[in-house]
Amino acid sequence: MADEVNRTYKAFKPTGGDEQALDIGAAKAKESARNSYQSSGSMEDAALADASPAEIHIPVQSGTPPKLRKRLLQFPQNVQTGRAAPGHHIIFDRIKLSAGKGEENDKSITLKNKTKTTSAQITLYMPASVNVGYKSQYSDTAVGIGAELGGNLADSIKNIKESKEGLLSAAMTEGKRIMPELKQATDDAASAVALDALTSVAGILPGMGGLAGVAQLKANKVVTDKMEFFFQGVSRRSFQYEFTFIPTSEGESRVVNEIIKEFKSAMLPEYTSGLFTDAISDRTLTVPDLFDIKYMHLDENYQAKRNNYLNRITTCYLTDMSVKYGSDRYTAYRPDEIGAPPQNTSVSLSFTEVEIVTRERARLGF
Repeated sequence: MADEVNRTYKAFKPTGGDEQALDIGAAKAKESARNSYQSSGSMEDAALADASPAEIHIPVQSGTPPKLRKRLLQFPQNVQTGRAAPGHHIIFDRIKLSAGKGEENDKSITLKNKTKTTSAQITLYMPASVNVGYKSQYSDTAVGIGAELGGNLADSIKNIKESKEGLLSAAMTEGKRIMPELKQATDDAASAVALDALTSVAGILPGMGGLAGVAQLKANKVVTDKMEFFFQGVSRRSFQYEFTFIPTSEGESRVVNEIIKEFKSAMLPEYTSGLFTDAISDRTLTVPDLFDIKYMHLDENYQAKRNNYLNRITTCYLTDMSVKYGSDRYTAYRPDEIGAPPQNTSVSLSFTEVEIVTRERARLGF
């Protein structure tokens, strides 16, 4: 028996409608395939999209397939094969966690001391563009006179303690350094006390409302809070992807259906036993699975490699998913034993990273 056999995919005709509707559906399918292949960087595949379905041959291994530890799904079906030029695609690895050693760089409690197991791998064509955003959090905070003075005194005590000079000499040096700051703080405190006194008087005597404001207005000066810009932390990155599936064969229709089911299954929990009992509880849910996302390309030897020109992504949760069946109008292909597969299916996916990206991770390409 030959090692490989060729499987020919015939045209998959929509249900109902006239020949014009059929032509429109075929044109949309061909355009979608062409856009998918062009976005992956292979002009040969773009030409392949213009070929008739009868001319497209996908090699299939004969004999009994080897047992795989993970489920493999991909769209289009030749997203990783048959390219004469480097192609581009995205891999979504569905991750299940179990007790284990974990990785050295894991900081999140979710991943610490956990072993990752890939239960499914979904390979999709590269969209026209992918985006990444970085955001640091800051806040405006009022700093009181006492807080600022206390900080300066703390610095002086630290400097005296770490000084290699004698204790008395170091204290005199710090005293000279901090004296102007003490005088400034004393003046500011005196102004603040005076305004508080005026405000208190205004509260006691009738008709004295706004006395403190009038005093500042007459002096043409205003005592304000000292505002500082404080770093608060780093926001988690989020990633959004949109894919349009227009299958050109019965096999691709089934694959699209399985891809959608796989994403849905991964992002949703299921009922499980309680924390202290083996009985299934209607109040206890499992935590959804995670995803590792990788941007890949094929080199001239058709070997899949990570594209290090694009940002890496830490482990994510799939937080939002929407599915749209149909385009300008709903059209389905001829029914099979499952049902009538949609001619056009669009999926939007939103992922959020479990870990934050710090300077160390940024140096590694995240």
